[in-house]
Amino acid sequence: MSQLIGDISVTSCSNGIKVINHKKGMSMLTKSPFNEITLFSDHTKKYCLIPFDNFRCPLNRTLSALNNGLLSDTPIEPKSDKTYLQQKVQVFESPQSFAVKQIRRFKVRDIPGRAAKNLIAYCSKDLNQDPHVGLALEHFLGLPHMPGMPLFVEFIDMADDRNFCLKTLKLTKLTVSDNSFKLPASFQKVARVEEIMINEDNSDEIKMMMGSH
Repeated sequence: MSQLIGDISVTSCSNGIKVINHKKGMSMLTKSPFNEITLFSDHTKKYCLIPFDNFRCPLNRTLSALNNGLLSDTPIEPKSDKTYLQQKVQVFESPQSFAVKQIRRFKVRDIPGRAAKNLIAYCSKDLNQDPHVGLALEHFLGLPHMPGMPLFVEFIDMADDRNFCLKTLKLTKLTVSDNSFKLPASFQKVARVEEIMINEDNSDEIKMMMGSH
C-alpha cells in the first residue's frame, strides 16, 4: 500500500515484476531482459512502452514535484538489519544533515510543510530476484535507490506526520507463469504516457495533472 498513490499489488519473480495500482489505474510490468517498461491501465485498456533506463512514473514525479523535490533524490545510508514480515531486511535512513537542510529550507518557505524531513526504508536482498526487479519498483513509486527489493518506505514531513510511500502488508509465495507478464491482446498501444489515462470524461484533468501541453 501507499498513501501517495493508493493500494497496489506486486507480483514479482526472479526475472520480472508487475505492479497493479488499484486507485490511480496506471500500472506497470517488465521482464527479462529488462529493455523496456510497459505502463498500462486496466481502466482505459491502453499501454505505452518506455525504455527501462528512461523510466520514471509520471504520477509519482507529479506528486513529488508538489513537495518541491523528488523523494527519489533523498539521500539515504545503511543503518542496521532487522526482520520484517519474516524477512531479513536492511534498514536505511536519511542522514541528519538532510533534516537540517530541509528545516532550513522550510523556514524560508522554500519547501512546503508536506515535504520530507526524514526518511526510513527497508529492503530485502534475500528474495532471489534480478536487481532490475527492485529498481523497476523504485522507479514506479519514486523511491530512493536501495540494493535490494523495497518493502517499506516512509517519510516524516515538517509537521512530524508519517507518510507511507510503500508499506508491504503481506508476502505470499506463488507460482508465477509467463502469462502473468502479458497484456490482453485487446489493449491499445499509445505513443505517450499521458494517453494511457485519458478517456472521454477526464481528458483535460489528466493532461493538466501530467503537465501535458
